[in-house]
Amino acid sequence: NCVVIGNRVASWFARRPEKYPMLASYECGRFVRQAPEVVDQFVTSYLSGNTDAIEVMYTRFFSFSRNTAATRSLLPFEPHEATHDMDEVWHLHSKEGKFAVTTQPEPEHHSPKYVDYNLAFDQEPEEIMDQMIPLYLNSQMVRTVEESIASEMAIRMQSMKQASENAGKLGHDLALQYNRQRQDMITSALIESLVHAEDY
Repeated sequence: NCVVIGNRVASWFARRPEKYPMLASYECGRFVRQAPEVVDQFVTSYLSGNTDAIEVMYTRFFSFSRNTAATRSLLPFEPHEATHDMDEVWHLHSKEGKFAVTTQPEPEHHSPKYVDYNLAFDQEPEEIMDQMIPLYLNSQMVRTVEESIASEMAIRMQSMKQASENAGKLGHDLALQYNRQRQDMITSALIESLVHAEDY
């Protein structure tokens, strides 16, 4: 099932409903304001078990001359191993329709002097994650849309630049052709004048 952003992409999927069922479509210009609502729908669908994963396909922007098709995984999160002895990996998953968090046990050889035991959170980790995850997903959705828009604008700028260069070259070629024809007309007129002058 697909949720598409952009009129052109929506028309492409609308012509292939059997192969790519489309749940909803949004306009690029209005999506930034609608992103929180869309993210809430994604999270609800994922937590209820109706959706196994949320994948975003978009155009990744690198520069004005380079962009490429890319895929970004929104849900589920896939944390890997710790990259440092003091790192702690939090595994996010769903349990009974809600977000659940488990942590990788801290190795026994850690020295207590590196840990600030006075650090305390006012809320439980699950409550903090419930607030952070929608903000993170919303920012990722907006980012992918903005990158796609930037890629489209870059392609348009390149096309306009190429069209301008082609129009300039065409104008130059036409000017040369016009000047040649004009010179031929002037030369022919001069020759005719000389011929008539010799006759007299």
